[in-house]
Amino acid sequence: MSPLATLCAAFTAVYAYLCAYYSLLYARRRAEREYLAFGLLSGAMAVYALGACLYLDASSLRKAVHASELSLFGLMTAAALFVDFAHHISGKASQRMPRLAYGLSFAGSLTNAAGLLVQDSVSHSQRFTLVDVGSPFMPELTSLGAVFSSLSVFCLAYGTMVIMSRARADVDARIVLSGAVLLLLTASHDLALRLLHVRSVFLLEHSFLLFALTVSYVLLERFVRTANALTSRTLELRRSFNELRDAQEQLLRKEQLATMGELSAVIAHEVRNPLAIIKNAVSGLHRPTLRDGDR
Repeated sequence: MSPLATLCAAFTAVYAYLCAYYSLLYARRRAEREYLAFGLLSGAMAVYALGACLYLDASSLRKAVHASELSLFGLMTAAALFVDFAHHISGKASQRMPRLAYGLSFAGSLTNAAGLLVQDSVSHSQRFTLVDVGSPFMPELTSLGAVFSSLSVFCLAYGTMVIMSRARADVDARIVLSGAVLLLLTASHDLALRLLHVRSVFLLEHSFLLFALTVSYVLLERFVRTANALTSRTLELRRSFNELRDAQEQLLRKEQLATMGELSAVIAHEVRNPLAIIKNAVSGLHRPTLRDGDR
């Protein structure tokens, strides 16, 4: 395996790990859809990097064609997921463009599975070499392949614009934007190499690592901020609970005192009635007109 193919294989493992990590993170925190979108985006880029690895080590035109088809599948899927991720990270509620991107990705994948995006031939007359690396076989894209590849780059450009619209008011969006711009530039570079039949180094699978680092920093920073906010909220709720418990205890003591007051009033009333009778009787005994026998 060539050094460049080995590097692509390493990228495949890294992106697959990111896919598993952020997918599990989303499973634990279902409110943050950007975790799932970025995890699936990393998985699609793992497929793309695997296709690049297989292409660099292809020993025949047939293997190069299959590797190119695998890379195209990863690219189209990643482009749709990038649009979805851009909407989530920017807080856009509309899902029209992500659905359209997923529809284009699905149509492109079906066309790719039918073998209509990559030609099983190489035009030596149209190809020139900028950097002689990898397999000597470079399959050409069909017209449909060029269209779907261009649409994938357009989806990357749209997602970058969505993030850019948020970057003015959000520091996190500005950090992600730097990686997104690099991703768009390298994808455009690779598309130009494909369309012009230039043998050179493809850069998209390499630049995604920098994009992944910027996104990971932002998502983990948000995770920490959310955890801190949750801890602060928990402390506030605990303090409120303690205050409520103290108020409840005070209210209970007041109710007990009120009950004791009511009981005292009842007892006083029951004692006052016979005392009044006795008092009236004693007053009668004090009358001077009362005879001694009656007294």
